[in-house]
Amino acid sequence: MKDFFHISKITFTVFFVAVVLVGLTGIYKIPKEKSVKQQDTNLESSGAKEGAIEMAQVERIIDGDTFVIKGGQSVRVLGIDADEKDSLCYEVAKLRLEDAIGNQVVTLEVGPKDLDVYGRLLRYVFVGDENISATLVREGLVVAEAPYEGGRYDQEIAKIENYAKTNKIGCKWAN
Repeated sequence: MKDFFHISKITFTVFFVAVVLVGLTGIYKIPKEKSVKQQDTNLESSGAKEGAIEMAQVERIIDGDTFVIKGGQSVRVLGIDADEKDSLCYEVAKLRLEDAIGNQVVTLEVGPKDLDVYGRLLRYVFVGDENISATLVREGLVVAEAPYEGGRYDQEIAKIENYAKTNKIGCKWAN
């Protein structure tokens, strides 16, 4: 019987300490790490400077202007805007981007702004010397877009778009 009370005291003590600790964590809220959605959505930079060059392995294509690189980071292709799902050129632009860069190591060049409000890297994308933004615009699959004025390739891409429009090239301009 003596052993029973000894074990009960130990059990009670452990239980009491656990209750006190749980109570303290309720009083003194322990800060949790912020998730990406909780972080400031006005992300300005991941530290990369405009014009900096990075190499990355493409893992999967999200749509005609967004993909994921090894490590899970999303990349938004600068200089273009592709149709969203269920829009005219969505599927063809996505497939063309897959064909151009899928499962390849690409060169990423930092533009005027490093990250967008969703935390995606904003990059001009190259395979060899081929500017993927220019290619997709030339083929009439996406429109030229310069949301961060002053991008290094903005004028070139706008001229290419004008040519595609004038000549009714691709699904964006053929109609």
